[in-house]
Amino acid sequence: YGFIIGFIANSILVSVLHFITVVQATRLKPQFSNWFVKPGLASLLMALVVRLLYLVLTNYKIAYGLSLIIAITIGLMVLFITFVLLGSIPYSFLNKLLRIFSPPLHNDIDA
Repeated sequence: YGFIIGFIANSILVSVLHFITVVQATRLKPQFSNWFVKPGLASLLMALVVRLLYLVLTNYKIAYGLSLIIAITIGLMVLFITFVLLGSIPYSFLNKLLRIFSPPLHNDIDA
């Protein structure tokens, strides 16, 4: 267990030191709610949805690979929707994203 504990402790220590370095270099004020709490809650919800959906799909005798693909796809959709609802993704970004994926409107008036 020593290797596992050391690996986890090392990962946490390096992450904290990188966080401190980035905050000092950029002079950003840490926003723990937006940077850690909201993404953490969204990730936990996604993990729960993926796990439960995978179990349900495999209980219905759907192939393991297909069950995994379906569960992960729906999980990513849940993650994205949760980010939007929690305000982690601003609406201005959504507008830009929708403009990228929407077909351009043609104006025959200018022609």
